[in-house]
Amino acid sequence: MTKVTFENATIRDVIGKAGRIAPRKSGEAMDKASGILMEIDSVAQQVTVRATNMEIFYMEIVDAVSIEGGSVTWRLPSMIIDGVCNKLPIQSGSMVIFDDEESTTMKVTTGRMVAKMRLSNYEYYPRWGAFDPEDLTTVEDFTKLIQRVQWAASKNGVAPLTGVHLTGEIMSATDQFKAALSPCKIEHLVEPVTIPGSIFAPLMKHLGDVKLGQEDGMILIMPDDSTQIRCVTFPGNFPKVHLAMKRNETHAVIVKKSNLVEMIERAMVMGQSSRIPILKVIIGQEEFAVMMEDQEVGLLGDVVDIPGQATHDRHTFGLTPETLTAAMSAAPNEDVTIYYHFGLPMKPIRMDGGSGYEALIMPRNLEKSADE
Repeated sequence: MTKVTFENATIRDVIGKAGRIAPRKSGEAMDKASGILMEIDSVAQQVTVRATNMEIFYMEIVDAVSIEGGSVTWRLPSMIIDGVCNKLPIQSGSMVIFDDEESTTMKVTTGRMVAKMRLSNYEYYPRWGAFDPEDLTTVEDFTKLIQRVQWAASKNGVAPLTGVHLTGEIMSATDQFKAALSPCKIEHLVEPVTIPGSIFAPLMKHLGDVKLGQEDGMILIMPDDSTQIRCVTFPGNFPKVHLAMKRNETHAVIVKKSNLVEMIERAMVMGQSSRIPILKVIIGQEEFAVMMEDQEVGLLGDVVDIPGQATHDRHTFGLTPETLTAAMSAAPNEDVTIYYHFGLPMKPIRMDGGSGYEALIMPRNLEKSADE
């Protein structure tokens, strides 16, 4: 019998991260890697937590208050243990005890709360070793960089368009209708790779500055000294997003990001019943206007003055509102420059959000949408 005592806040955080990675839907990943693995080393007085969905492999060394008994491995049901730990009180000094009082059952106790759950066979759970952090490169604000471009990746397509591409100099994403890129210096990247960017969504709140490297077709990530993450990469050639940024537009306006996003979100009230809503953007005569119309309900328009800019006649084009707000929201600066081809409404719209961030959006056909 082995008994391990943790501080509530510590184990709640670790199990929460592992639980977001552990597979929850039926399929190959669930068949091979369901649950969360806890390896208790009573000699080293160390606990290692592992979780994988067969694309991301997460491992963290956890500080325990005490370990009593022999070394043992537990394979816990991820949704149950995550749910229990998520409800643990986190006030200072709160402790929780993990106790395998029976060979097939785990008891979790804190205060007067007791939870019991069945342990699964861990013999066939995937195993992977630790990597050497010496050859990794520190990348500042990796979370923000991923979020800056991930919105442009394909949501329902196939790899590599569902991924985020890293060249060692820039990070980019595209579904071939929209694209985003941002500088991302990774010195020890052997060759360009595409990673499943959406996989990092469960970890976004926990990744800041990280150390990055590459090994055997995987990206290696260390958010801190006790955590290591391996991530698979996608095969196949990735579109050269930087070449798509022609930067030959005829006109540009500078707008406040927060003002424009608020305008679009208000206009989107009129598009709630539409399966594929379309936003009409009108630039000209020193104004930037947006409008959404529902033929059965009505329309909503909004205008912001841009003195000294867009002094030409009104130029109108259509965009998917969610795409425009995503591109704007990802911009690191409050002032965003929007470039366009005056009089050519089907030419791409480009945004420059500062700090090297650029986005490209293909317009929608307003005439075709009206016919539909």
